[in-house]
Amino acid sequence: MATSGGADSRPPGESRHTDHLHHREPEERVCGIQGYSVGAVDYIFKPVSADMLVSKVNVFVDLYRRSRALKRQAQDLRQAHDELDLRVRERTEELARANSG
Repeated sequence: MATSGGADSRPPGESRHTDHLHHREPEERVCGIQGYSVGAVDYIFKPVSADMLVSKVNVFVDLYRRSRALKRQAQDLRQAHDELDLRVRERTEELARANSG
């Protein structure tokens, strides 16, 4: 995606948390830090090296997969926590009934 070098180079409607690959001409490399400050995560410079591009794509695919795995683990942990919490409440009620009678 080509950028104008403006303060916010995301297309309208895209969130700050959307991963982007920004393209800048070599003379614009000095302005690269500005892109990072508005949410860019990487840059591709011309001329594009096929090996570098494949490597960058592989890194983003790996990050995506790891992110999905972490989300699944977090969901599993929340479910296990909720099940354990329910078991503790049930057992507590059971013991309260046993001790009151």
